[in-house]
Amino acid sequence: MVFQADPSNTFSSREAGSPKQTLQRTKALSRRPESRYGNSRLLTVTISSPGSPLILRAVNNGTVDLNVTNFDAVLRETPATYALVEFFAHWCPACRNFKPHYEKVARLFNGPDAVYPGMLLMTRVDCASKINTKLCDNFSVSHYPMLFWGPPSKFVSAGWEPKQEKSDIQVIDNGHTADRLLSWINKQMGSSFGLEDRISRNVAQALSSLK
Repeated sequence: MVFQADPSNTFSSREAGSPKQTLQRTKALSRRPESRYGNSRLLTVTISSPGSPLILRAVNNGTVDLNVTNFDAVLRETPATYALVEFFAHWCPACRNFKPHYEKVARLFNGPDAVYPGMLLMTRVDCASKINTKLCDNFSVSHYPMLFWGPPSKFVSAGWEPKQEKSDIQVIDNGHTADRLLSWINKQMGSSFGLEDRISRNVAQALSSLK
């Protein structure tokens, strides 16, 4: 079989074969008056309860790496209101191009320096790994990268079909740059998150003391 990519290098066909300790300690986040720091917004957050140890162990550059062995458990235990799952293949050029964009957005929500921890769990599954073949088939993954959005619990022991009339899981078709992806997220959540948002120094020190 032959690997194919579309002309814009946004997607890759799935038809080819496989060619710090983190801190997510909140279930809820509250916004306080924000100040400006250069072109960034400086925010203060309220720290709440810790996230699942499963999630803490799985975070990598802001994203949570999932496979068939931990997919249901992590999505079941997360305190996040929403989950975003990227199905990709590590050999895929389009996925490699998208990787820094996805991680830039993910670091806003996951990891030790997250500005909005506990609101959105951003994950990824490598469909090029044979262990994940059935999991990727359950979600009808037809190209890479393919992004899914929904309440975390709706992903557990579930799947997705292209012709499904009604589903709590949505496919994100226009989110293959950091700006477009965050814009899509903001529309879904009624928020105004920015890629340059940063955590305030006092919160960073508080989070560090909890490690």
